[in-house]
Amino acid sequence: RDRASPKRSSSGPVRQPPRKQTVGISTKCPAWNWVIREVTIVGAGTGMYLGDADGSAPFVAGLIDRNLIASFGPQLIKELELSHTQFGIVTGIAFSSLYAIMALVSGVLADRVNRTWVAAGGLSIWSLFTAVSGLAQGFVSLVIARPFVATGEATLVPTATAMLASRFPVARLATVSGVFFMGIPLGIGGSFLVAAVLG
Repeated sequence: RDRASPKRSSSGPVRQPPRKQTVGISTKCPAWNWVIREVTIVGAGTGMYLGDADGSAPFVAGLIDRNLIASFGPQLIKELELSHTQFGIVTGIAFSSLYAIMALVSGVLADRVNRTWVAAGGLSIWSLFTAVSGLAQGFVSLVIARPFVATGEATLVPTATAMLASRFPVARLATVSGVFFMGIPLGIGGSFLVAAVLG
């Protein structure tokens, strides 16, 4: 037995050099990693509202919601007895002003606290007040609900883009961003399709 045995120091067994730690997704199962990555991209890109928390259906759903109310303008004006000015307020400043403010607030929160919780909170607010909007009986109830819908929707882009940036390598970030923002034309087109089917 002439194999050299590892030397032991008087203070105890020889320490093995630390294993190199890898950063990012495990590579033990490349196929599973691919599924996780693509589901994350498509999920965050296609939505993150309407039942999502980290992005499984709703960027598209949020954009459908945002545009659908305008597509049903004539019916809403007639059924809720809105003036054109009131309808403009509901679809315009009542939504966009809060959306702009809360997008910034959501971005700040997403940098400081758990992004999934920010997204989940936005989802909850968005879902609740979308339902409340559906129960509106006139201008006042609708104009109260729409800013809260905007508040919920505003959490999407800051949290989703931050999640994507943290989960994917820089070399793929442009691709995943492209997939994410496919939600814009798909959502707008989807709103017209829904309006055509239901109108």
